[in-house]
Amino acid sequence: MLKIKKVFLVAVSLILMAALVSGCVGKEEKKADTAASQEQHQMQGMNASDIVGMMNLNPDMMIEAMSSPDASQSMTKIMSSEKMMPVMMDMMHNSDMQKNMVKIMSDQKTREAMVKIMSDPAMMQPMMEIMADPQMKDTFMAMMKDPKLMPMAKEAMSIK
Repeated sequence: MLKIKKVFLVAVSLILMAALVSGCVGKEEKKADTAASQEQHQMQGMNASDIVGMMNLNPDMMIEAMSSPDASQSMTKIMSSEKMMPVMMDMMHNSDMQKNMVKIMSDQKTREAMVKIMSDPAMMQPMMEIMADPQMKDTFMAMMKDPKLMPMAKEAMSIK
């Protein structure tokens, strides 16, 4: 049971990061001192279809963004925001977004960055809320049946 819960948590985190990082990538030109607060503000102003659209156009953006050392701190701030919760829920129901997860998770740096972000204590509450949503459970169960995604999720969980 605990193993299933861990895999489920990894699946949740993968989609959240894919959606949010892809939405933030275009904003990297901004100065470092305003990065996290401006990203959070701009992400809240976007709707799910905008972010999903960017993600589906170029999943490679996610991989590049995740290798940035500042990415995990900014991502944690954005993802732990209560205002982002409904946006993230909408994005996770998008089938194209789910398909892109396989490509994103095949990159080692992306998996390591995901584990770092998800181990942040600030992420605990948002993750619990998402996992409690009955629609999300069905979405993740379907995704975890993907033969390409399952081994990658297991590997991501084993990274220290």
